[in-house]
Amino acid sequence: MYRRLLLILSLLVVMTHEVMAQATVLGFSLGANFSNLVGPGKIEGSKPRFGFCPGLVLNFPTAFESYLEVGAFYSQQGVNIKTEDYGADPEALIPYMGKDLYYKYTQQNIRTLRYQTNISKHVNYLCIPVMWKQSFGALYGKIGPWASFALDAYSQKKVTIHCGADTVVKYDSSKDTTAVGKAFNQSFINKLRKYDVGGAISVGYQTAIGQGLDLFIDVSYKVGFFSVEDEPQNRKSTIRNMYFTVSTGLFFVRDRRSRTYRRR
Repeated sequence: MYRRLLLILSLLVVMTHEVMAQATVLGFSLGANFSNLVGPGKIEGSKPRFGFCPGLVLNFPTAFESYLEVGAFYSQQGVNIKTEDYGADPEALIPYMGKDLYYKYTQQNIRTLRYQTNISKHVNYLCIPVMWKQSFGALYGKIGPWASFALDAYSQKKVTIHCGADTVVKYDSSKDTTAVGKAFNQSFINKLRKYDVGGAISVGYQTAIGQGLDLFIDVSYKVGFFSVEDEPQNRKSTIRNMYFTVSTGLFFVRDRRSRTYRRR
């Protein structure tokens, strides 16, 4: 995964060498994603995934204080799902406990069983936004579409079962070499749509901190237009990407005298 990411970023840096002849500024950023899956098919108990979002951006002047901004980001997205319940469905517990252990504890009282599940559905994308950027002094706003391409995906399920004060089962699908574990880890990957397209809106602050160097802070909201699953069963099972990104970075300014670059 990391070798692939390093190769992609290296190619992007090489490609920008020629492009910078026309671009006003090149920027590098490091951001954090707070992502989730939204829609009718959203699973109860889902929590946002925290992930990183490093990348680079190019600003092309279009008019006074306006730019066309093109970026390329490695974006960690997905969802974490945590649930807790009592009196589990007997048939649902047998795969995790085994019949002997299950009958040992259920002979006492099935209602004393408390079980917790933690499910992770993570996808890492190459995200390419194309934004119209308008500056208002040190502040700016951006809006535009983006396209993402899945680089890799990961799915995991952890189950912990308690009976009274005893922890009787700790199950981790990533360590399960049986057909049950392999099927769970692979099912999300098999259903995953390998691309996504959506819209974004962003606000930020940019200021000079040195000769030819600007610091920026950016907050953006992005939502996908397509279902994360390639072929959802129906509209009620549709889930889409949604995430907030908070990032900071540096712009390398070539020419502050250009009238297309915002005034200080």
